[in-house]
Amino acid sequence: MAIQALQLLPELKSWDFKILASDLSTTMIQEATQAVYPLKMVERVEPELLSRYFLRGKGSQDGLVKVRGEARSLVTLRRMNLMEPWTMRGPFDVIFCRNVMIYFDKPTRSRLVQRMYDILRPGGYFMIGSAETLSGLDSPFSLVQPAVYQK
Repeated sequence: MAIQALQLLPELKSWDFKILASDLSTTMIQEATQAVYPLKMVERVEPELLSRYFLRGKGSQDGLVKVRGEARSLVTLRRMNLMEPWTMRGPFDVIFCRNVMIYFDKPTRSRLVQRMYDILRPGGYFMIGSAETLSGLDSPFSLVQPAVYQK
């Protein structure tokens, strides 16, 4: 997302633009903070983007790439339990909550959807996984297209 934003939004540096990435797993947050990935994961990335946004590993790091600082600086990683009190403040313009709600029962999904609604700015978007739906929940969101909702 950070790389796409840098590529598609030339005025990005003048915006208050941040990506908050979260996970319940401390291990996953620690791994993501390193921003190091197997070269195979980026083999379809255009060579120009690869050289601009990634550093290739050498020696013991051969076969790995690391996301460069410009893209990394846009992302904050945080361990978060979505059902506990949140430390971040909104409003957010977009929330991606993909393939998370499939693990929750209906009452918990309803509470989470309301919390997402509350922290979004008016007109903001809530994006969920393609296998998920808000159908059957008491949701204040408007459906834009499958898996995309708007406040």
